[in-house]
Amino acid sequence: MNTTKERKVLCLFLDKGMYVSRLDRPWQDTPFWMQGFFIKTDLELETLRKYCDYVYIDADNGASPEFYLDEKMQLPSNQYLEKFFSDQQKLNPPNNQKSLKQALDTAQVILESTADKFKTNLDNIKNNQTFDFKVISTFVDAMYKSIQQNADAFLLLCRLRNKDEYTHLHSIDACALAINFGIRLGLEESDIFDLAISALLLDIGKAKIADELLNKSDQLTEEEFRVIKKHVEFGILTLKDNKHLNNNIFNAILTHHERFDGSGYPNNLIGKQTPVYGRILAIIDCFDAMSSQKPYGKPELASQVLQYIYQWRDKYFQREIVEKFMQCIGSFPNGCFVELNTGEVGLVISQNTDFQLKPVVMLMLDEKKQNYDEYKVVNLVKDKNIETGKIYAILREIEPRSFGIDLFGLYRNLSSLIPDMGFVEDEGGFISRFVSWFKF
Repeated sequence: MNTTKERKVLCLFLDKGMYVSRLDRPWQDTPFWMQGFFIKTDLELETLRKYCDYVYIDADNGASPEFYLDEKMQLPSNQYLEKFFSDQQKLNPPNNQKSLKQALDTAQVILESTADKFKTNLDNIKNNQTFDFKVISTFVDAMYKSIQQNADAFLLLCRLRNKDEYTHLHSIDACALAINFGIRLGLEESDIFDLAISALLLDIGKAKIADELLNKSDQLTEEEFRVIKKHVEFGILTLKDNKHLNNNIFNAILTHHERFDGSGYPNNLIGKQTPVYGRILAIIDCFDAMSSQKPYGKPELASQVLQYIYQWRDKYFQREIVEKFMQCIGSFPNGCFVELNTGEVGLVISQNTDFQLKPVVMLMLDEKKQNYDEYKVVNLVKDKNIETGKIYAILREIEPRSFGIDLFGLYRNLSSLIPDMGFVEDEGGFISRFVSWFKF
């Protein structure tokens, strides 16, 4: 019989001394033969978390939960960002401190060092060893400083590098996107770090899930998907005793799979019941996951993923955040390969803030799809094809491997391919670069 103090509690937040009155499934589907019991041991906690997503706690008979689910639940949120999106404020323009060429080498060193150290931390968690937050905070700081110097460089390298090991590289990409978005939103440095660390640790709970399941190429069964969804809970349990992490970070990790219409997990939160960091990271996580190579599927083109996300505004994602995110990274993000209206193929290397469809592109293949001996960098806002006088425009994004483009070689040698042209003001009133011919 239900009592007035019966609470629906995510298994993540159960503790010894609580009285379980109901489960989220029939009792006979679990090892618990008594219908109603006090949680007394760690084994009972582990078993509940294994079999159930949530249970009902009778607070009249046992310990009262600090965190429970109800229709009015709303986690604390960043009020500056809530106002920013509700007032439809403008993003800050980029304030690059270095040209793309100057920033690339340093960004590459930081990116590769971060990947190595983060993978080591994930391996430690797999082996039940200590999670080293000091190392994590050090390379988040390095990423932040690199993106401050030139966001184009770091984000370009993220998309070009080899992504054979999806899980930890996806986390680093999400962190880089979060830092860039946080800077453009005008967040304080401490808030940017909260958002960035949350993004980096979103999938840390997957270290507790078998590699065979994470890397399964076939469609997941319903039970397998239920286990995968547990990574949110496993992540919180892994991090909960870390005194360096605040509630903003925990809540962002907890809610990054929630959806605006309540169809997400683990709590089915609706609208702004999810804190704004969670709403932001839901979009970042979805964008990078869908546009990255994974063991169980080919990546979608980044521009196509952005179209999906835009279609999902007001359903899965908050409209205002979707629109600002797209303004931040452009309709064709850095690292995309595009075919132009001239038939030429090029690599998007920089964004023009006020013109989402007109980035800066390095032309690599001519209209017959043959390699150029010399590669030209063109700004689609203003540059014209020399032979035809036609202003450049993007027709579509393409899959580079279908044209034999060597991504690994491009990633390794990119800084040597781009001359240091400094900073040039363009018609949009912001910084752009690269207006001359150069050798590959």
